Amino acid sequence: MARKFSGMQIVSIDGLPELRNILTQEELAYYIVLSSLSTLTRNELRESVITNSSILSLLETIPDTNDILDNFMMGRYELFQRQLNRIQSKLKYDFIFGEHRSNNVFKKIRTLTLQQYVKPYKVIDMREISSAFGLPLEVIETELTELITSGQIKAKIDSYQKRLYASK
Repeated sequence: MARKFSGMQIVSIDGLPELRNILTQEELAYYIVLSSLSTLTRNELRESVITNSSILSLLETIPDTNDILDNFMMGRYELFQRQLNRIQSKLKYDFIFGEHRSNNVFKKIRTLTLQQYVKPYKVIDMREISSAFGLPLEVIETELTELITSGQIKAKIDSYQKRLYASK
């Protein structure tokens, strides 16, 4: 879906009459952001979405999407996470990304950002990760444990010292 959006010239929902009766401009912006973050690599995001002036024009009109891609790309994870949380709460009852379905998308996005965050480190204090994401240490430790056991991150956790050690 993200690749379809990135190829479109979207200025507003008014330019897409087939969607006008289905969703609002705000929902369209949220869908673009969520589908892009959950399916595109950083390079694809930069090439397809961030350089697409019509998509950026749309996102600039919606407060929660205004800087979210920039915050993701620049590693401002706490701001990014706050914006993502606001979008999640606004889409709580949405048919596509609502509470009953959205946890998978939002969890996938957080998984990708956690992987991106820890990748350059050999050793990192999980309290630093917790602070960077603005999430409780217990949540970060649980999610990192899940990523390690599923093989998505090659690392070990020292639960006593609250450190993550990269494995080769």
